[in-house]
Order: sequence, then C-alpha cells, then structure tokens
Amino acid sequence: AAYGEGAKQAAPPLLPNPFYPTGPMADTCIQVAAGRDDVCLIPKTPISAYESMQLDKQVQKLNSASGSVIVDSTKNMLELVKKSDFTGIQSEVGNVEAALAQLPKSTAGNTKAFRVSFETLKKELKKPKPEIEPGPVAKILIKMSTSVASLGI
Repeated sequence: AAYGEGAKQAAPPLLPNPFYPTGPMADTCIQVAAGRDDVCLIPKTPISAYESMQLDKQVQKLNSASGSVIVDSTKNMLELVKKSDFTGIQSEVGNVEAALAQLPKSTAGNTKAFRVSFETLKKELKKPKPEIEPGPVAKILIKMSTSVASLGI
C-alpha cells in the first residue's frame, strides 16, 4: 500500500456460531471459545450424586418389574444416561414409541403420567447433540420410571 493508504484486507471468514466442542471436551462442555477446544465457555450440567443414587434405585425397582418392552427400554435408558450415551437413549425411545402404539386404548388413562414424561424426554433429545445435558435428562427419566409402575404391564 502506498503512503497514507490502508492495506486491503479480506473480510473475515464466516465461522460457525456457537462453537461446539469435539473429542473428550464434548462430554463436559456445550460451547467452547473460538479456536480453543480446551476452553469451556458453557459447561454441561452433570448428574449429581443424588440423581445417580435415584437412577440406581429406579433400576433396582425396574429389575423386579415385569419384562415388558417399555420396562426394559426404560431400564436401559436409566443406565445409558449415566454414560451420557444419548444416541442409545434415542434408539430406546423408538422402542418405547412402538410399544406404546401397541397398547390397547383402555390403558390410555393409566399411561397419561408416563406419556407426559416421555414427550418431555423426546423434546429434550431433539436439541442439537452438543446441547443435550445429562442432568436434565436424568431428572426426566427418573420421573418417567416412577410412572412405569402405574402402567400395569
């Protein structure tokens, strides 16, 4: 550039916003700093010790319940949320949906509390994968598993 003229600069490239973490940081972080995968800006809410204890208690209760598809899938989801395996949970959600569709219409009154929790879980799992947090999903699953007993299946 000549004296007194500014240098020509290219426009900055468009970068994805927010910056989602990759690798092991994706297990504990929702958003990272630009270009820094080691600096967490928004951490995920982990499962508390109390929630972990409640998850274990619900798994024990479901072990003694009948072995229907809904009970088994709910038990698997309780185990998977501890590992933050949300793809596994989503596949179990498909199993539960298919089983709920096959229930007779006469059980609709019994399944209301379960269906409300189940719809809340499906809504939570529709978030982009990096934004799904294990803490809120664990709370929903605990509520959902307590209503499994009222299904009477």
